[in-house]
This record gives sequence, C-alpha cells and structure tokens, in this order.
Amino acid sequence: INEELKIPIIEKFGSFYEVFKLAVNKPHTLKKHIPDKYLEAIIETAKKNIIKKEFELKARLFIQSSKPDGINYIKDTLKKAEKMNLNITYISAPEYLVKHITKDPKKDTRDFEEKLQKIASMYENSRYEIIEQ
Repeated sequence: INEELKIPIIEKFGSFYEVFKLAVNKPHTLKKHIPDKYLEAIIETAKKNIIKKEFELKARLFIQSSKPDGINYIKDTLKKAEKMNLNITYISAPEYLVKHITKDPKKDTRDFEEKLQKIASMYENSRYEIIEQ
C-alpha cells in the first residue's frame, strides 16, 4: 500500500487491521477517509480474509402433549424446528436444548425468539427459556 493511503489510515484508524474490520462490518464508514480507487480492493480483501465471529444463541424448550400419540406430534414439531435452522438436542422429557449459530446476534435474537414462540405455541403446556450468554 502506497504512502498516499498508509499515513491517513494509521492516523485515522490506528492500524490496517481496524480498517479491514470496518470494511467487513461497516464499509460505508470508510468512504470519506479512503479514496474510491482503493476502497473496493480493501473491502474485497477484507471479506476474503477477515472472518466474523460466530455466536451461539441457546434456549431450553419444554414441550408436553397430553394427546394419545403425543410423541409423534412432538417429533413432528422438532422436525419443523430443524427446518427453521434450529439445532435441537434432547435433554430429558420434556426438556430440549435449542441452539442457533449466527454472525449477527443483535439481528437474529428476535428471529430466534419468534421461532421459539411459534414452536411453544403449538402445545398448551409448552414454554421456553433463553439461556443468557
């Protein structure tokens, strides 16, 4: 990287790594500090080399059914949950651990809770508890 770019980056951002992190997460913030002829290359390089941290959202799901063939209803419900990109692990009746991996926890937390609410609402005595990280 040439001196035209090097000095302003170090002065404004402190390091090239900070610029690359911004290029992945908030590229619009770089527009006024980096000339357009370099910006596209920086964003492209950052997307290839900077990996966003993954977060795991967790909840305990309690499902009970008083129907004669309730186990089949519960199995169907759990299959539907897996189709919603939720990872379900059996703990002990009626408790299940629900996990969802995301790179954007702020955005996906609401979606995760909506999915849990949808699943829990299928049964009278069902509920869920978010496990705080």
